[in-house]
Amino acid sequence: MQRDIDAWLAHALAAHLGHYRDRAAREKAARLLSPPLLAHAGLLTELIHLAPGAGVDQLAFAARLATTEPDATDALAVFLAHARADASRPHPAPPPRCFPDPWEAPGRPGQKCPDHLGCLGG
Repeated sequence: MQRDIDAWLAHALAAHLGHYRDRAAREKAARLLSPPLLAHAGLLTELIHLAPGAGVDQLAFAARLATTEPDATDALAVFLAHARADASRPHPAPPPRCFPDPWEAPGRPGQKCPDHLGCLGG
């Protein structure tokens, strides 16, 4: 029974449901709840961002992980948050690649790749 209550509470915190829509309520809960429950909520927060349509039953593994390894669960949640933030930032275009033979342009044997000086092949 307690496991179900903790799972519901972690989900409510992660999804900012009901009382936990208020940031102050979430911050107060963070000071009062156990580390495994907070780790579970943190991981659920990131998983909900990655898979918004996932049901609570599909994320049940997060509770087991948080219960047995709260520190690892926290680390995973932080990693996922950083990956999500990094994925939302624009990345520079990759350097141009040469033709299969960097010294020959297609259809023109003996001609150099026009971008060879800046490509990965050179």
